[in-house]
Amino acid sequence: EVPVIKIWEKIISDYPSSKFHDALVVDARGNKVCSSVRGGKGREKYGILSRLVFRGLKKYNYSQTTAGKDMQPDEESGQDSIFSKLLFQRLGEIQNFSMGETKQFIFVDLLKNVDKTASYALVITWNANELFQNFLKETIPKTEGSEGVTLAFCESNPLLSIPVKEFRRAWVPHFSASLRLSQFQETQTVEDGGKKYIAVGLTGKEISDFQLMKTYPLEKIQREIRKEELRLLAFGLFSFLLAVFLAFSFSRNLLIPVRSLSEGVAAIEARNFDYSITQITNDEFGTVAKTFNQMMEGLKELSLAHTLQGSLFPANPLVKPGLSIYGNCTTFSELGGDYFDYFPVGNNHVHVIVGDVSGHGIRSSLLMTMAKAVVWREAKLGTSPGKVLDVLNEMIRETIGDKLFLSMFYSCIDITNWQMRFAVAGHP
Repeated sequence: EVPVIKIWEKIISDYPSSKFHDALVVDARGNKVCSSVRGGKGREKYGILSRLVFRGLKKYNYSQTTAGKDMQPDEESGQDSIFSKLLFQRLGEIQNFSMGETKQFIFVDLLKNVDKTASYALVITWNANELFQNFLKETIPKTEGSEGVTLAFCESNPLLSIPVKEFRRAWVPHFSASLRLSQFQETQTVEDGGKKYIAVGLTGKEISDFQLMKTYPLEKIQREIRKEELRLLAFGLFSFLLAVFLAFSFSRNLLIPVRSLSEGVAAIEARNFDYSITQITNDEFGTVAKTFNQMMEGLKELSLAHTLQGSLFPANPLVKPGLSIYGNCTTFSELGGDYFDYFPVGNNHVHVIVGDVSGHGIRSSLLMTMAKAVVWREAKLGTSPGKVLDVLNEMIRETIGDKLFLSMFYSCIDITNWQMRFAVAGHP
């Protein structure tokens, strides 16, 4: 036990500076080898804790292969077993461990032997409230000298307030009651020594008996607000004068190009793609005007392509005895890859096709046009639906590769016997 005694002597010597609450050493037989630096009250209080530590120490030794032959574990039931397990889950670490109304931090570690069993368990505790109060005592005095009052008010015992001299101010009880009702945060205007202050308060989370309060002179806040108002007013006046100056200086250079662009936008809305901007300047607006004219040329070509694509779809319903087919296509964009078609082949057959090219735009539209040409040619030759899709697939692979994809449903209806042959290429 010599090392244990030395460790205990070190703990005793560090007691005043370390600010821990108490300490305990328990051996593998459940004896309190070193018990409490605080005297009789500490020893009495540590009765339950030593029992929990002994239980955990016994289970730990049982878990080691060498010790497990001669020791029997306690049964894993009961409140003591649960608390003991919690204590030994984080050996060598300071953890929050509260029992009843006592909030504390606790450190548990083992003094191990060569065979990995442990002969002793060391326990050090810190009272949470004492730690928090010590923190307030060290922190709040550092704010002295600043304007207003900083106060940690103890509602249950005002004499424990930090600093104690401040809790007697007339506004404190009323503000404390309001803060208690709000349960978290409160802001009020209070009067102290003939001056008005803004008071802000928070209820303590870890130390519920304390309320943190801070006041700041209302006059100084209002003075800062007036300064900011004057700065904003001066900035606003300067901005207004600058805007007027810029408006007079650049109105001619700005209004004419903007008007031309506005007329161009109106032309786009009216789908008048023949419109172009004629007054082009040598500045950024001139660059925009040139780009706009190029865009109008592109839109004109796109509109023409859309018209041509629309002409590729059947214009009228197909009516046969006992059969009528009609369709319509509304694309997401100006040019799409959606495709459908129906047409008679001879007097007894009707072909119906539905397809979809991946993507949108001119490339998808061109692939759809190529597909229509192949389908018409093969259908007139009497090619079966499956063979038509094979021919179409080979054409796409040789000309486009894998850059675009086309799904298709192709059917041929014989209206003499109402039989339909069809083939599907990835189309749902």
